[in-house]
Order: sequence, then structure tokens, then C-alpha cells
Amino acid sequence: MELFNFSSLIEDNKNSLPEQIANHILKKIFIGELSQGTRLIKSEFAKELNDSNIPVREAFYILQSTGVIEGLPRKGVRVKSISKQEMNDYTDALIELFRVGVDYSKSKWVRKSIINLISI
Repeated sequence: MELFNFSSLIEDNKNSLPEQIANHILKKIFIGELSQGTRLIKSEFAKELNDSNIPVREAFYILQSTGVIEGLPRKGVRVKSISKQEMNDYTDALIELFRVGVDYSKSKWVRKSIINLISI
């Protein structure tokens, strides 16, 4: 099975319909409209987006394969709850990614960019 690339969710116009729907759901999770443990119902998203259940089901599969939502037997699909330890691990990973990005880009910095960065 091929792993889903989160970066493909950034540009809606180049994505398939299920990826666009997954992006829509992901945005709702990130802004807090859908909180941890919230039950997700295919037919409600299909109605909201004026589409059929099939691309919504595929969007759920995309989000399940990335660990954003989870399917629970006889309970449906829910926004995955994240433990404090998982959140700390994600935060540590993000900090390290930013550190690597900054280190990698240092050679491309110009004085004006550094001054702008310091003034923020």
C-alpha cells in the first residue's frame, strides 16, 4: 500500500475529489470545528458538500491511513484522540524539522532577510 502524502492536501486544485474532501475535514479539525472524539458521519459530509457518500468514504480512508481519524467497530468513525505523550512527540518532531530547515537554508540567507527576521 502506498503511503498518503500530507503535502498533497495543501493544493486543492490539483487533488482528486476524495483528497479535497479529506482536506476540508482536516481543516475543520485544525480550526477546532471538529474536536477529538467527534463522530464523523459520511452522509452529513456528503450533504454538506452536495456530493455522494463514495468520495466521502474515500476521504475517510485517506484520513484513517494517516492516523487523523479512526474507525471503531460498532461506533463509527471519529476524530482520533491524541494523548499528551503523542502531542509532545509531534511537537518535538516539528521543532526538529524547523531546526533542520533553518540549518539547511542558512547558506541562502542574505543580510536583508536576517534583519527582517530579527525585527519580527
